[in-house]
Amino acid sequence: MVRLLVTYMEQVESPHGAALSPPVAGARIAKESPDAEDYLQLYQCVGATLQWDERLRMPRNELSTFLRSCSTALYILRHDGQALGLYEFDSFGEREVELKHFGLIPAAQGRRPGPYLLDWSLRAIWSDRPDRIGFTRTPMTIRKQNPPMNASGSNPMPKCGKNFRTDAASRNGIRQEFSQVAHHGRIC
Repeated sequence: MVRLLVTYMEQVESPHGAALSPPVAGARIAKESPDAEDYLQLYQCVGATLQWDERLRMPRNELSTFLRSCSTALYILRHDGQALGLYEFDSFGEREVELKHFGLIPAAQGRRPGPYLLDWSLRAIWSDRPDRIGFTRTPMTIRKQNPPMNASGSNPMPKCGKNFRTDAASRNGIRQEFSQVAHHGRIC
């Protein structure tokens, strides 16, 4: 049995202040609709160390349908044409949008494209005026040096279920991490 703390989070208002500038000249983000093979190549590169497997387990025809769906919004950060990261939303155009995947390839981590990708993508989704953006995080994808989302409208809501770690120290650690994010106003 694996015991994990799962954190459900939501953002209920758009980011405030000026948008972040690209961390390097030539960086751009665009909503893209790659084919299943191109998507999986980036998904694996970003998600291998995070143990992502959801899209790998999908039958190719279901993945292709998902990627072509008008309710899927996939933003890809590129620098000089090379994909550096992705931000994937489901239920795009609905009142409640769900963030499904966000990450950078290992070579881009620590070079500041994450905050730019996160800020840009959230602003793009908020331009469609949803009521909330929500997502689920597990300890595999939470890193203290890169706390999730930003202080503007982010509400962490730790919830636990069967076979999940529920001890007070774990819950307090998550709350402490998010209070530090809110205090410092960091995005990512």
